[in-house]
Amino acid sequence: MNTIYAFFKLIRWTNLLFIALTQLLFYIFIFLPLFNKYETLKVVLTIFSSLSIASAGYIINDYFDLEIDKINKPYNIIIGIIIHSKWAIFWYFVLNVIGIILTLILIDFHHWSILLINIICVIVLWFYSYRYKRLPLIGNLVTSILTAWTILFILFSLLCNVNSTGLNEMIILKYFLVGIAYSVFAFLISMVREIIKDMEDMEGDEMCDCKTLPILLGVKPAKHYTEIMLITIITILLFILFFMLKIELWIEAGYILIFVISPLIYVHYKIKNAISKNDFSTLSFITKVTILTGIISMIFLNINSFDI
Repeated sequence: MNTIYAFFKLIRWTNLLFIALTQLLFYIFIFLPLFNKYETLKVVLTIFSSLSIASAGYIINDYFDLEIDKINKPYNIIIGIIIHSKWAIFWYFVLNVIGIILTLILIDFHHWSILLINIICVIVLWFYSYRYKRLPLIGNLVTSILTAWTILFILFSLLCNVNSTGLNEMIILKYFLVGIAYSVFAFLISMVREIIKDMEDMEGDEMCDCKTLPILLGVKPAKHYTEIMLITIITILLFILFFMLKIELWIEAGYILIFVISPLIYVHYKIKNAISKNDFSTLSFITKVTILTGIISMIFLNINSFDI
């Protein structure tokens, strides 16, 4: 494995593509139809700021997870083998600085709350990698909140640059509600996936004294928690589905049923009998794909076709 490929693998380039796609789809299919205002530069700055901070987060996560990864995924270790740990820390700081500078340019020295929250994200990602991820639920919550922030960040950064004077308040309300709905969706499914991953990685986590939910309470209670979360998500999505059917959004409803609700029902059905590391890995992958299909539903959402 050459160094360049190893670096892109270290920063999880596929996850970065997912972040970029999420924010780009939100801009094209949620923001533009409502406000009809092109903010190309702001979107580029938002995306690259998010990618820089996320990349740094992945690096520091692997840096602190080195001993765990030697057990859970010994053939995928990069830091200390292909990339020296000192260079990993160097790029961690460089990418964070780039992310903060891009955020500063994005807010145009206004809306300091957005800059503050991104700085908090940097700090939280460090503490998450160092300590939080080894604690029951706290690490899962942190990861899920940061996943939701991917959507909230572009929601707020775009709205901050729109002159709300003369705008219909219902348009702004619709924009917020749709953005928050997608954020909640990302948060909840991310919580499910993180707990499934904890069950998948139990061997290495236990040997490194991590206190994740399945280690602390056992696999069976962790499965019950996951099932409750899945039932909650599916119930919420069914309400949304019925709303879509009521206002005759047939294509949108069909997409949600086939590509979002059905995979979650499958995961709920299979989680009870999951035993091996491979079982949990498969379910984790399905939940990850479901997050993607949920985000892609923005393409089919004609946001101007319904009123709040």
